[in-house]
Amino acid sequence: ASNEPDTAGSMVTLLAGGICIFPFFGLGLFVSQFVRSSRTAAGLASILVTAVYILTNIGDKYAWLTWIRFVSPFHYANLTRPVIPGFGANYWSWLAMIAVGAAFVWVSILLLNRRDLHSAIELTARDRRATSRKKRQEYVPHNLVGDFLWRQRYGILAWTFATAAFMGVFVAMLGNIIDVWEQFDFLEQFSAAGFGDSPERQYLAMVYEILPPFIAGYIVAQSAKWTSDLRQGRVQFMLSTPVSWTGLIVRRVTATLVGTLVIISGALVTAIVGTLVQGVDPAMSSVGRVFMMNVAFALAFASLCAFLVAVLHGRNATQILSIYIGAAWLVVFMAPYLDWPSWTLRLSIFDAIGHPFIDWPESSNVIAVAVVAIGGFIAAVRIAENTSKSM
Repeated sequence: ASNEPDTAGSMVTLLAGGICIFPFFGLGLFVSQFVRSSRTAAGLASILVTAVYILTNIGDKYAWLTWIRFVSPFHYANLTRPVIPGFGANYWSWLAMIAVGAAFVWVSILLLNRRDLHSAIELTARDRRATSRKKRQEYVPHNLVGDFLWRQRYGILAWTFATAAFMGVFVAMLGNIIDVWEQFDFLEQFSAAGFGDSPERQYLAMVYEILPPFIAGYIVAQSAKWTSDLRQGRVQFMLSTPVSWTGLIVRRVTATLVGTLVIISGALVTAIVGTLVQGVDPAMSSVGRVFMMNVAFALAFASLCAFLVAVLHGRNATQILSIYIGAAWLVVFMAPYLDWPSWTLRLSIFDAIGHPFIDWPESSNVIAVAVVAIGGFIAAVRIAENTSKSM
């Protein structure tokens, strides 16, 4: 094989990955026909996608799971690997993914026409009374924080399931990965980078580094909802009640932190159980440190998101946050290997919490996290209070 980069093969591989999204798009559209809100549909579809991804990756290890590859778009996308010698592009798998996605879209359109458009015509008086009774029996939260959490309960469940599933899969591979590291002398490099002395501790330290990006992704999703509420007039509706801008921001951040606590707790419990199954000491004091620093990270990033949404009034806040998170995550990994200046790491909020499974971060990092959390929240409140309720 040549050492030259295979640009054409890389593009074909990326294209196969893009086509892999289409069946899941159709699946999400199909699921949305059976639920009452886009948030619920997104949550359920995310759970299904995560489950398919996890099962596809572990399917070869269990005989009773080998069937999963026949229904998994990830498996069909993986049949196209032209950058690997001996493999090529499997265009039949592309056609299969497109056909499945198109079938989901077609069925969803039929259901839309039957269940939504025609239901308004066919609804009888008895159906109306039954629907009215059903609505009156629904749970209604007694405060705004409870309302925020209740409306996104499926989304929180999806994020918790996805985060815990990824943590569980990586913990399950502990023994196999350590064997590979020993063969390639990676353990000495990780020791030099401050990831601990024992192989198990080094590996678990890296597994727990997966958690902050998931937390950041969840909080960015919340900021997208805040932007949507502003653009669609729901903020103005809430401010027409006795709720003030300060009260609204406090409730938003509180609901976000509660959702984050659920995600963190689910992920850590999964990792602890998986570690015990592997016969490794879970190091509960280290796990407690991971919990505390990730909660602090969540508070700081939520305050930063609230600040940006307040400053930009809903314009491009989500895009800026998404770009920053991607860049900040890459900087943490690329800067040490590319010999970038140390100050570039300081630009990443992920670097601020250090490696909590190994040790507490430096005092300067803790101060930086506290400044972002407190300063971002105060700035968001000040800017929001100076914003007209009728904007």
